[in-house]
Amino acid sequence: MKKLGLFVLLLLTACNGDTQNNNFSILPTEGEYTFHRFVEDKFQSDYRILYSVVPDSNIVQSKFVQTIDTNEVIETHTFYTELDDGVYGYYVVEEEFPEDWTPADIEKFSKEKILPIPPEVGETWSNIIEELDNETTYRITSNSETLKTEAKTFNDVIVIQFEEKNNGKTIRTGHSYFVPQVGWVRFEAKGEFLTEVNEIIEINN
Repeated sequence: MKKLGLFVLLLLTACNGDTQNNNFSILPTEGEYTFHRFVEDKFQSDYRILYSVVPDSNIVQSKFVQTIDTNEVIETHTFYTELDDGVYGYYVVEEEFPEDWTPADIEKFSKEKILPIPPEVGETWSNIIEELDNETTYRITSNSETLKTEAKTFNDVIVIQFEEKNNGKTIRTGHSYFVPQVGWVRFEAKGEFLTEVNEIIEINN
């Protein structure tokens, strides 16, 4: 089953909360950023992330754009909304997603909590994908981190630690770094065989 999205971190299972917040307090509503992806400390690729608000909705779209060569461009989309108790990502299934989509098409899919509001240090939550026997546990370890990147130094960074298990066995651990009104600026994960790091290197606007 294919899914639209960037990080497995964003593909979670549903949590409570369904009151929309018309004013985005944490989610970015615009911006274009370039990232580098490293695997085992070796540069693999770069890509761009573009944020925008879906017209006539309380949905933020994050578009992933990667140029493979001069003739091939990969684009995927992730959708978020901000509710009173947190930021949620929509679990969008590609095969069921129409080409000429509307906000109503996005809202048909289940939404999954990816960041609580307010982001309190020590808060934990777990998400289960039953059909895959997959469980991921998250914990906020900081909401005031300073993170130096090639793009700039960010303050008040929210750091989320995660552990992913399949059939009860840990298969991946790591951290993601989120800046309010900017978005994710770093993602690092260590699996059984590979270590991967994605980090912002340029603010394009």
